[in-house]
Amino acid sequence: MYIHEAVRAATLTNKHIARVDMIALGMKIKPTDTFECCIISASNKSPAPRWEPKAEDLTADDWCVVD
Repeated sequence: MYIHEAVRAATLTNKHIARVDMIALGMKIKPTDTFECCIISASNKSPAPRWEPKAEDLTADDWCVVD
């Protein structure tokens, strides 16, 4: 699915989003409407606010909703 579809579904269910290749790396993104914006989490690292997507991320159709 496209990022806007994944964000809509994730915010309704309080989950995260990720691209297929991100899942294999243990990464996920929590979209929020807070000052932290989108919070990116990775295995063995503290969550970081304000994820900055590349143009490729914004146009990709391989986004999914994850826990």
